[in-house]
Amino acid sequence: NQDIPPYKYLQLINTGFQYTLGNSASSSGIVNGAAPSSSYNPDIRWEKNGQIDFGVDAAFFKNKMSLSVDVYNRRSRDLIINLAPPLASGTYESVPFNTGTLENRGIDLTLGASPYETKNFKWNISSVISAYKNKITSLGLSAPINDGFARITGGNLRKQIGEPIGYFYGFVTEGIFQNYKEIAQHAVQTAGTDPSKSTAPGDIKFKDINGDGVINDQDRTYIGNSNPTFTFGLTNTFNYKNFELTVFLLGSQGNKILNFTRFYTEGGVSNGNYSNVVLKRWTGEGTSNTVPRLIQDDPNGNSRVSDRFVEDASYVRIKNVRLQYMIPARLTNKLNVKNTKLYFSSQNLFTFTNYTGFDPEVGGGVDNGFYPQARTFILGFTVEL
Repeated sequence: NQDIPPYKYLQLINTGFQYTLGNSASSSGIVNGAAPSSSYNPDIRWEKNGQIDFGVDAAFFKNKMSLSVDVYNRRSRDLIINLAPPLASGTYESVPFNTGTLENRGIDLTLGASPYETKNFKWNISSVISAYKNKITSLGLSAPINDGFARITGGNLRKQIGEPIGYFYGFVTEGIFQNYKEIAQHAVQTAGTDPSKSTAPGDIKFKDINGDGVINDQDRTYIGNSNPTFTFGLTNTFNYKNFELTVFLLGSQGNKILNFTRFYTEGGVSNGNYSNVVLKRWTGEGTSNTVPRLIQDDPNGNSRVSDRFVEDASYVRIKNVRLQYMIPARLTNKLNVKNTKLYFSSQNLFTFTNYTGFDPEVGGGVDNGFYPQARTFILGFTVEL
C-alpha cells in the first residue's frame, strides 16, 4: 500500500532535543538528547490480494466489430489500518496494524467497430466502459473509522463494514426553520432563545436519525458515495481523403462530490467572498427553504457536513478534438519533405454536467477548491525531413 509512510516497522528516534543535566541552568549544563518520534509495529507486513478474472475476446463481421469483456473479483486482506494506541502507551500517534478486508467487483467492456467505409471515407469507433463496486467486509480490530478533511470536526468520510470505502458521512437536511413554532416541534439542535447563539428561524433543520430528540453526532449517516456507477470513454475517428477528425468523449455517471468550495462561499464560516447563492438566503418567513440565514459564528452549525454540500457529479466531457490535414505529396516533394500535416486540436472543449463546482473530474470525491482543468487550443504542423 503506497499510502503508508515508510519504516512503520521501526521505532524512529529524533535528535535535537535538549535537557538540563544536574542542577545547573547555565549553558554548560544543557546537553543534547534523543527521543522516540513515531509509533511503530514490528509485526506489520504486506497487504495481500487475491483476484479472479474471467475474460472473453471476440470479433464479428469479418473483424469489423470487436468485443472484449473482463469480469473480476478482487479481495484484499490484511489491510493496513492505523489504530489509536492505548493512553498508557504515552503517545497519541496511531499505530499501523494488518486488519480488515476489502472486496472489489467489476466489469470492463471494450468495443471497437468500423460501421461505415467507402473508398474515400472511413469511420472507426473505440469505446471502453467500466463499472465496479467495493465493499468493506471486515475492519478486524478497528471500529468504524472517520477521517477526511482535517478542518471539519469528526471528518467527512467513513469506513464501515458493509459500505463502500470512504463514503460521505454527515447529517441529512430537511429544509429551513421558518418560525419558532417549527423549532419547538423539532429535535433540539442548539438550545436557547438568543438568535445569535442558538437555533433560530432561517437555520437548517437536520433530521433526527435515531429519534432521541437531540441533534448530535449520533445522527450522522450515509449521505453519498464518490464511486461512480460506471465510467466510459468513446473515441470516434473519421477519415475523408486527406482529412482526419478524432473526437474523444470521457464521462462518469452516478458519482457524488462533497463540494467544500460551497462550504466556504455559502456556509457563513469566513469573512471572505461569498457566491451569489447567498443572495437567495432566508431573510424572513417563506423567503427560502434551501439557503439558510447568514449569521456570525454559525450557532446552529448550518455549515456542518451534510447532504447540503453533496452534489451529483455525473458528467460527459469532450476531452479532445483533433482535426488533421495531410498535405498531398505532390506539393511537398519539391521541398524534400514528407508526411507534412497541419492540425488543430482542443482539450476540455465542453463539459456537460449539473455539478456547480469548477470541475466535476475531482479525484477522491472531495472538492476543496479543486483547480479546474484548462481548455486549450493548439494549432500546429509536423514535417518529416
